[in-house]
Amino acid sequence: MIRFSVTALLIILVAACAQITPQHEIPVKPDYIYAGVQVGDTLEVTTKDGKLHEIEVTDVGTHFIESVNGRIYFSDIQSIVKRSWTAPGHPCGAGEPVGCSIPEVMLVLSNDLDEQADKFHPACVTHDFCYRHGFATYGVNREQCDATFYENMRKACAGSGGLGRLDVKGYSICELAANQTFEAVKKYGKPHYRGASSTYCEYRVEP
Repeated sequence: MIRFSVTALLIILVAACAQITPQHEIPVKPDYIYAGVQVGDTLEVTTKDGKLHEIEVTDVGTHFIESVNGRIYFSDIQSIVKRSWTAPGHPCGAGEPVGCSIPEVMLVLSNDLDEQADKFHPACVTHDFCYRHGFATYGVNREQCDATFYENMRKACAGSGGLGRLDVKGYSICELAANQTFEAVKKYGKPHYRGASSTYCEYRVEP
């Protein structure tokens, strides 16, 4: 029989926890870095020369990230991955909640909307940012925000590679929920759209 010491078990547990810690990719834009990287964070930074740097952050400057191993300038970074149980902060929103806020009247009409909330969450977040920052940042109007929202919900229903369509019943329910949510936004969303009062924030993350 193989016996493990307490120390050996602790080492195994620590290693296992390190493997399952969630990873979050942070866009290489100053606003995203300022919001998402904090002193003490563990990062995997790939620089444009192809090197991978595993660092613990000691400072975040105007144009650089600092660690005990030295300074990495934003202009030299290809990608940033943060290992943390807490998702990195987002530069947009100033603390305002984001997500799917479906009018109560629609929830009464269809329980399916509530069931699709998690699936539609990324689309809802982007839609909230579009209403708050879209006009000032990208010059988009309310109708364009809503059209993109509908398109993103339908993509969520279709799933990766369109595999969601294989579940005919589930896909139909999701499509119905997307249609009803879109109609609700068109009917109730006007007071929330900020045109001239919107603020600048690059919420779009290009691949």
